[in-house]
Amino acid sequence: MSHNNGQNIISRLSDKLLLSIFQEHLATATVLACARSCRRWHALATTVLYRHLTLTNSDKLTSWAAAAPSSLDPMVESLTVGITVVRTAAGPQDPDTTMTQLRQNLERLAARVRGMSKLASLSVTTPKKLTRGLWVPHQDMTKVLDSVPSTCSSLELVIRNGPHQASAEEAECHLCVAIRRLMPQLQFVRLALPSVCPESFGQVSTDLPAFGAIELPKLEEGIFILASPRMGNSVERFDVPCTANTSLAGMAAMVESLASLVEAGKARAIKKLWVYDCLASPDGEGFSYGAFVRRDILAKKSLTFPWTDIAPLKRADSFFIRLPAEEGGEDMITTRDNAAFLVERHAWKEAWNGARLSAALMTEYGLVEHDCPVRTRERWFADSGISTALWKDEKDTGVRLLDGESGDLLEDRPAGFRIPEGWERGFMGFVKRAGS
Repeated sequence: MSHNNGQNIISRLSDKLLLSIFQEHLATATVLACARSCRRWHALATTVLYRHLTLTNSDKLTSWAAAAPSSLDPMVESLTVGITVVRTAAGPQDPDTTMTQLRQNLERLAARVRGMSKLASLSVTTPKKLTRGLWVPHQDMTKVLDSVPSTCSSLELVIRNGPHQASAEEAECHLCVAIRRLMPQLQFVRLALPSVCPESFGQVSTDLPAFGAIELPKLEEGIFILASPRMGNSVERFDVPCTANTSLAGMAAMVESLASLVEAGKARAIKKLWVYDCLASPDGEGFSYGAFVRRDILAKKSLTFPWTDIAPLKRADSFFIRLPAEEGGEDMITTRDNAAFLVERHAWKEAWNGARLSAALMTEYGLVEHDCPVRTRERWFADSGISTALWKDEKDTGVRLLDGESGDLLEDRPAGFRIPEGWERGFMGFVKRAGS
């Protein structure tokens, strides 16, 4: 077929068929090229580009904020923003320059979000923890949240800041208060902030009871992340006081406040309400693992998910997690973030184009999920040849030495190994027959 004949055939395709082609796994850059090819394609491709707007790094956010016309904002139904380190040919950009640009971008974003009259979902994440001198300013994020239209039903904030010295004014800015103003309109919420407290869904009062939950008539799923794994089976916690004036903080305060919210009938549509945090390795010598703890407010119980990193210096996808027996009891090896998604049962997902949405909205929009690489124990060993002391010990003893366990809602169950009778720790921590 000649080149001209090919052009003629394409020109005869219906708008509906062209639109389906643009939506079917085309990279953003390819769709952008289609938008620039002709007037007809521009209208169709722009619809695809802007319906689910993905600004997955700081460079894209800067380019969009500076150049994209605000007339397209009413087309946006989901907005995914990733805040990342900016890299140049010489390496990472100077943090002061990056911070100045980020503040400008967030200010522009606040103005643009206000015009997104169809916005249903907002996701703002730092895909990787920011480096020293970089952070997401709460004052600027508050302006963004204050601009979110009433149509928005889903909110994800996953902000992992780097070490920084914020100004006194910045330190007093309480992001949870801005979140609380949005909560009554939300159906799906996922929060992981440098600090988060019960004031994201209620108010502290001088009267009794001390905490008063607000009405959340639409909330169906809420996930509050209070800690994450670090190297060496240690843990980074986020349930510290948000400001000097925060009187309620910590895991127990979050869990008890959410439980009181449910008991008071403030969230009548709720189907899933989880708080999850992490426990560090209890022995500090590598003979036990860390653990995710998922605290199910509605079921009034907790589940532990033991974890460790099998090959932390060799690869990024060597994070081990053992599921509790009631969720299959399997060993899975994946990335650190994907392990957290397993704990959450993939309540939020990433689409092939980088958009992040709640699982319910992903289904509603018919978006194709991005492949989330997770290997079983057998597949991992076949691919990598890397094993663990746990697997060897369980093979030698013939019993399961480590389980994800259930407990009371506020109970902590560290992931300690159970050494069978007649066995003991030997050289390099491996289990051996006692006295041998």
